[in-house]
Amino acid sequence: MTGVSVVIPAYNEEAGVGPQVKSVRGGLQSHGIPHEIIVVDDGSEDRTAEEAVRAGARVLRHLNNRGYGASLKTGIMAATYEAIAITDADGTYPSDQIPVLLKQLESADMVVGARTGKKVSIPWVRKPGKWALGWLANPVSWRTGYMKLPEASPVKGRPVRLEPWAPGARPRTITRALGSPKPGTGFPQ
Repeated sequence: MTGVSVVIPAYNEEAGVGPQVKSVRGGLQSHGIPHEIIVVDDGSEDRTAEEAVRAGARVLRHLNNRGYGASLKTGIMAATYEAIAITDADGTYPSDQIPVLLKQLESADMVVGARTGKKVSIPWVRKPGKWALGWLANPVSWRTGYMKLPEASPVKGRPVRLEPWAPGARPRTITRALGSPKPGTGFPQ
């Protein structure tokens, strides 16, 4: 593993972004993992960008709020490492688990963490969608070993495989650059 770019989309997160950047940095430094932390301020009306800079993050700013997906794209396109971790600015995901997920990339193309345990509470309104997505996606992934992916996109000259359609994976996806896809398949050779 050469290192990881951690992308943190943020909108009006001045209270949480600084501690989250410090937490991410501390977890990666304690494992000796080279890294960069990119906070994408999505048009915040508070001091999100200033707090992220104060905590030592590289900050990219959208002048207007463009949404979570646009922030992810901005951060991913700016990443300098092949491995990219995505987490939220409010500290709801345990940043100390990023090294654990990165270790899994030695035998996987993509790793998705999930909040589990007795303290995890999923709002009722989200449960039907999460169930339907799992019902649709799980058979595909265990039958093929891969999920159907969009055509590889070059990021700084490297093809990268991403799954932007997977809403359940949004704040906790780690992916890495892969070789060129087999012609017509979208899967690596």
